[in-house]
Amino acid sequence: IEKACAKAKISKEVLLSVNRRRRVSAVRAELVKVLVEEVGISMAECARQTGVTTSGIAQILRRQA
Repeated sequence: IEKACAKAKISKEVLLSVNRRRRVSAVRAELVKVLVEEVGISMAECARQTGVTTSGIAQILRRQA
């Protein structure tokens, strides 16, 4: 999470907030994709780590497909 924030030049607090700005949402979506598909973290754990609901994680992954 810290690497994704540093790369996008946003703070971890902003990424984990309910912020819906396009840039923040794009970084969050990319992070979710990496965590679930490449690292193998469950959607529920990813939701806890990113401050998004489990259904929100599922929607992000559906849109990325």
